[in-house]
Amino acid sequence: MRRVGMIRGAAAAIVSALFAIGCVEQGPAAPTPPTPPSPLTGAYTLTLEPSAVCHLPVPRFAWDVEATSSGTASETQTMLVRATLPGGDASVDLNLAAALDSVTTGTLTARSAMFGEETLRLGLGGGVRATISAGPAGRSQVVDGTYNGEIALAPPEDPDPGSAGSCTAANHRWTLVPR
Repeated sequence: MRRVGMIRGAAAAIVSALFAIGCVEQGPAAPTPPTPPSPLTGAYTLTLEPSAVCHLPVPRFAWDVEATSSGTASETQTMLVRATLPGGDASVDLNLAAALDSVTTGTLTARSAMFGEETLRLGLGGGVRATISAGPAGRSQVVDGTYNGEIALAPPEDPDPGSAGSCTAANHRWTLVPR
């Protein structure tokens, strides 16, 4: 009998020890280092949608642009990205600075840029913010951009840059997706 009691006591001690081990709180795991955003290079479509508060005659603007990047973001280097109309035409000019955590900030400007089949010219000037993410075929893209600034529309020869409508808002949306 005494032997059965010792075995029960030992079994109880082992179960208690296992329970105690399972309840030991472990410290936080080491953080995963951020993955640097891949460069944005080549043919893209830049799309801008005015904020819902705007009442402009055009609901969406889109241009085929060419993007170049200065390399890859790292702990010591910011990746610079520039997208313009083909041939380096800066009538539409997107400039970005991407950090290691993929958050990017910069500017979007358009100086008398024409778009689509419209007979209006567009003026833009403001700040952008977005996240660079992986896109189709391993190419990077921006699908969640915000533009804080003015959108102004006018006929080509009108000296008033906003005669066909203008709107300034902090929540215009933009994307830059591979073509």
